Amino acid sequence: MLNLNELDWIEGIRQEDYSTRSGNAEVFFKNLERHLLEQIGAASYVVGCVAWFTLPRVWAELATKKAVSVLLQKEDWLRKDTDEKGGLVGTKSDLISKIAGLPRFNARWFDFDNRLYFGDGWEKDGDEWSASKLIIEPVRCVGPFSKDRMTNHPRMHHKFLVFCRPEQKAEDQYDTPRWVAHPYAVWTGSFNVTSNATRSFENALLLHDETIAAAYMKEWAQLMAFSEPLDWTSEQPSGDLDFNGFWAH
Repeated sequence: MLNLNELDWIEGIRQEDYSTRSGNAEVFFKNLERHLLEQIGAASYVVGCVAWFTLPRVWAELATKKAVSVLLQKEDWLRKDTDEKGGLVGTKSDLISKIAGLPRFNARWFDFDNRLYFGDGWEKDGDEWSASKLIIEPVRCVGPFSKDRMTNHPRMHHKFLVFCRPEQKAEDQYDTPRWVAHPYAVWTGSFNVTSNATRSFENALLLHDETIAAAYMKEWAQLMAFSEPLDWTSEQPSGDLDFNGFWAH
């Protein structure tokens, strides 16, 4: 299977890897999967939007996190991606098996005051209060579906992941400390998390900047309002979340 990154620049001379760090930014051009796995491994929580996402090793690393929420492009659930041996991966059944071990996303672990608003999220079940409306699937889909695979069809084409660490914060009402997910870095660029992308000319930018990471988290939250489960029913963007709102401040 052809890997563009392994082509000789000139006969007998390998390509250079110009991956570089400057200040709070890092740029990567080679071995993107390895660099991404390192960043996921260092985070406690990961959220984001990636158009196509099928790499088994990355899903496996996400399964070790405290909370995960990834939004994918709706039109491509049955996309046939290929591995390095030319085998087919990435069918819907494969995707479901890969995400089976992911932790469900709990909105209580995120800072409502300055990043997200989920509404109250609590409901009474008999004599007990339940936070079930704050728990959602770790992987959902967003966007219109193109039956004809039109190249000019609008898509959820983002490719970013936000890395978060736990931060202690007092409850507003009772001043009881609780832990929330605090964004500290964001990964973005051209790289879809697929086997084909690991063999393509791609780039990724890692920004260690809390303000920028929080902005990307707000965009993820905004798109969550349009998201559906993987077993989607509408060909148009159509959110189905049943708690009282999901907006970024």
